[in-house]
Amino acid sequence: MSNGARLRALITLFDVPIREVARRSGYSRAYVQRCITPGDRLMGAPRFYLRVESSLAEIIRSRRRAFFEVEATDGQDINHAVRSLQIDCPNAS
Repeated sequence: MSNGARLRALITLFDVPIREVARRSGYSRAYVQRCITPGDRLMGAPRFYLRVESSLAEIIRSRRRAFFEVEATDGQDINHAVRSLQIDCPNAS
């Protein structure tokens, strides 16, 4: 698998804006787009991929939505939990 295909998969998987990859890597949005476009002859410079690699945590943090789907907790369950904590720890504020 090529570096471009890996980056494309990362962008798709985490729903990361291409402009964020560009900003974090220091390369243009057009450059990033060409690197991840199948069939484009631009492979991407090794330095570009090293900069992306070193910025992965920040890039993933910039995703547009949560990665995991977690059901919301029922409000009554939360109220019950808070009340039980107040009973267990009467001095806690």
